[in-house]
Amino acid sequence: MAKERPILIALISILEMLSGLLVIAAGVLLMMGMLNDVDTEELQDLKDIAGIVGGGVLIFGIITFGIGYGMFKGWRIMWYLGVIFNILDVVFGIISLTFVTAIISAIILYYLFRPKVKTFFSV
Repeated sequence: MAKERPILIALISILEMLSGLLVIAAGVLLMMGMLNDVDTEELQDLKDIAGIVGGGVLIFGIITFGIGYGMFKGWRIMWYLGVIFNILDVVFGIISLTFVTAIISAIILYYLFRPKVKTFFSV
């Protein structure tokens, strides 16, 4: 018997996958910027830095997409990663005074601990 996916988990995971795709696109665009011909040495340094940052952004986007896909599938490890990343989001949201991010992450964190959600992830 297949586990019934909670509707908000479906929504959260789809949004996570879309976010991952956007971050992947941003990473690719940053990396492509370093491929252009540059006239001055100062701009070349900036493009090199953008390329390195773009690689990191690309990796982060792949991880984000993977977390969204795993949550959609109900993989247990993704529940743990969701809890960890949302705790970090709450802490960094409070530290950086981005309270909207902290509140959204706190709501998602609360939802991840609901019995139906924990059952879906076999936690």
